[in-house]
Amino acid sequence: MMAELGLKWVLRLIALSTLGALVMAVMPQPWVVYLIHKLDPAVPVGLFVTYLFRMLMSAFVLIGWFCLLCSMDVHRYRPLIWALSAVCLVGTLGGVIALLLAVPPDQRIGFF
Repeated sequence: MMAELGLKWVLRLIALSTLGALVMAVMPQPWVVYLIHKLDPAVPVGLFVTYLFRMLMSAFVLIGWFCLLCSMDVHRYRPLIWALSAVCLVGTLGGVIALLLAVPPDQRIGFF
């Protein structure tokens, strides 16, 4: 019973931290350009970059919505929770590995 309660609150914490990305996904175009230039002034902000930005934020919102939905009934959504956690874990590990392989060691500053 305590494990279910803990899982419920972990899912709600994840949902709370990721549902805020909805604001980023629907913000006006000049704000997106400003934020991207604030992070890295050398990046040319075109349609493709803003598309990727909005799709990434939308993916975070989707994960948060699923976590919030699953936290309402942990017993019923156990298979979905397993699948969601496996996909997030594999995606995170794959993303970190790809990032480390794509960026040369001498250029790993700031984020790294």
